Parts: sequence; C-alpha cells; structure tokens
Amino acid sequence: MAKLVNGIRIVLGKAGRDMLFRTMALEEPDIRVLNYAPGPLDTDMQIVARTQTGDKELKHLFEGKINNNSIGCLHIELCMKV
Repeated sequence: MAKLVNGIRIVLGKAGRDMLFRTMALEEPDIRVLNYAPGPLDTDMQIVARTQTGDKELKHLFEGKINNNSIGCLHIELCMKV
C-alpha cells in the first residue's frame, strides 16, 4: 500500500478531472469539452522523483522513463540530446 501513497494525489486529481469533463460533456451537449492528458512530462516534480525520493524502486522507475525517452518534455531545447 505504501507504493500507492507516492502518486495518489496525482492519480486522484486526474481521475477527478476526467470524470468532471465526461459529466460536463454528457450534461451540456451544446458546449465542447476538451479533456487533455498528455501523460508524464519532464517537470521539476519528475526531477525530484528521480533524485530525491527515498523509495529506490520508484526512483528506478522514473530514471528508466527518462533514460528510455518515455517522458515528454516541456522545454524541447533542454530535452534534445546531441
């Protein structure tokens, strides 16, 4: 259960937003609803997760995502590897 605690706020926030927008789309057919969820991005929070978490398994997970280029980048010039 401890593993769940690390990302629970993010997961619950995304699930809540998704349900809100689905409900709005059903209840208000005259408005357009865009629910955009780009997936993991390389943000300051990701850097903290990769470098400062005490959970070795979680740290390895985040390091693997950045090493495999499976995390999107907000600042393209910083993410381009030459």
